Amino acid sequence: MSVSPRATYVFKRFGDKIPIELDVYVPSTIDAQGKPLPVLIWFHGGGLLQGHRGRLAAHMINGVSKYNHILVSPDYRLAPQVRMPEIVSDVADAIKFIGEELPVKLQEDAKVTVDINRVATCGSSAGGWLSLLAALYIKADIKACTAIFPITDTRAAFWTTPQWPRGVPKIETEKVAPYLKHDAPVMTNNTPDMNRGSMYDYMLQNAILNDLLYDSTTPPAEAYAISVLVRSYPPDKALPPIYITHGDDDDKVEVAQSREVVEALKERDPGGEGDRWVYEEVPGKNHGWDGDEGDEMTGLYAFLKKWV
Repeated sequence: MSVSPRATYVFKRFGDKIPIELDVYVPSTIDAQGKPLPVLIWFHGGGLLQGHRGRLAAHMINGVSKYNHILVSPDYRLAPQVRMPEIVSDVADAIKFIGEELPVKLQEDAKVTVDINRVATCGSSAGGWLSLLAALYIKADIKACTAIFPITDTRAAFWTTPQWPRGVPKIETEKVAPYLKHDAPVMTNNTPDMNRGSMYDYMLQNAILNDLLYDSTTPPAEAYAISVLVRSYPPDKALPPIYITHGDDDDKVEVAQSREVVEALKERDPGGEGDRWVYEEVPGKNHGWDGDEGDEMTGLYAFLKKWV
C-alpha cells in the first residue's frame, strides 16, 4: 500500500557509512495533550532475501489511526550478502534506536510523544520470524510479539526440498544471479521493478534458504528455530505474550512452521493458551492473505490491545 510515512530516519550505518532506514507512521489526529502513544514495529517479509520497509498491508496502515499507535517499519540488510547474525543485529539496533532516539526525534519533528514502555513487534513471513526472534532470541523489552504466517525453522524439509508454489513460473538462475553472489554489494531493500524480487521464489524452487542464511562462521539454523527458543526460554521467566496466525493452504511457508511453535508453546506454557499466547489458523488461506481487501486482522489487533 502506497502511503507516505510521517518521518524517515537512519537508525544505523554499516560498511562505508551506508545507511539503514526506518519509516514512522503516526495517527492522522494527534492528542492535543500529547498523550504518549504505543509503538508497533513491523518487519517486512521476503525470506530475508528481498523486500522493502514500505511493503505494508492495508490493515497495517489503517491500524495506525484506527488503534491510535505509532507504526515503525525498518529495513534490514538482505542475505546472502550478509548472514543471519547481521540481519538479527539490524533488528536489535532498530529496536534500540526506537527506544532511545525515536522519542526525542518524533517530539521535535512531529510533536508526537512515544510511550517507550508500550512497544510490540509484528511481521509477516520472514518478518514474522524476525518479530519472534526479537522476543525470544534478542529478548528485547517488548510487551507483545505477533507474527503472520511466519517462517520459524529452516531445518524443516519444506526448506530443503524444492517447492513449486501455485502460479509461480520457473525462475531462471540468470535472472537473480547478481544477487546470489556473497560478495555482491550489500542491499537493505529492493524496489518492485528489480529482479531481486524473484529471489524468494528462486530460493523455494532450489531449496537453498539455509545456504543463503548460514555458513561455517554463523550459529547453526537450530539457534534461530522458534520452537527451540520457546522450549529453552529461561524457566524462571514468563514468555512474552505471543500471537501467531497462519493460513492452512500456504504454499510459500507451510502451516507446519506455525503448528510446530504451537506444540512448543503448549509444552512451555499450557495454561497460557488463549490468553498469553494465541494461535489462529485460517482455513483455505494462502500466503499473503492478510493483504486481501477488507481483511482487518481483528484477532491480531485485539491481542495487541490486550497486552500493549
